[in-house]
Amino acid sequence: MNDIKIYSGTPPPPALVDSLFELIERSFPKCERRTKAEHLAEFEHPQFRSLCYCPDGKLAGFMNYWDMEGFVYLEHFAVAPELRGNGVGAALAEELKNLSHGLIVLEAEPSEQSDTAKRRTGFYERLGFSVNPYDYIQPPISDNQPPVLLRLMTYPKAIPEDEYAKIRDALYTHVYRVSCEWKRYLNE
Repeated sequence: MNDIKIYSGTPPPPALVDSLFELIERSFPKCERRTKAEHLAEFEHPQFRSLCYCPDGKLAGFMNYWDMEGFVYLEHFAVAPELRGNGVGAALAEELKNLSHGLIVLEAEPSEQSDTAKRRTGFYERLGFSVNPYDYIQPPISDNQPPVLLRLMTYPKAIPEDEYAKIRDALYTHVYRVSCEWKRYLNE
């Protein structure tokens, strides 16, 4: 796939940042996204990456992910609405599979929550992801946002509960930056 650039350490050019954040706002509920300033601050984290697909110089899709020890965490993944259903998302997922060192983890709404959640889960399952059956709460992603009930999905296979607990703790510590008290509170 041509026209892909990965940004790490410094954010993309301002016009691309604007397009990226517009697509985030159109694709994710407020409780699952950071503010624009918080999103820009993520680029300062050495594990954070933003893979942007820009054919003809226009953002068509992106994947924001964290290159963690032992796995890649896919935080946000979206394709421009007018391009959905044309294979762009599947092609981007293949790019990430090629870049990863094996295990890829993402958060998804439980499929029983809505038709949209059911479609997203089905999309990820067609890409080879598995829904893990363990309870998972996404800590508040931004100030004044609630925790969110989600499921962890993993590629290339489901994971045992002890591995799930390690991944959950790594996400809470490095991505959400919550304390041990939150970890206990969220999973009681």
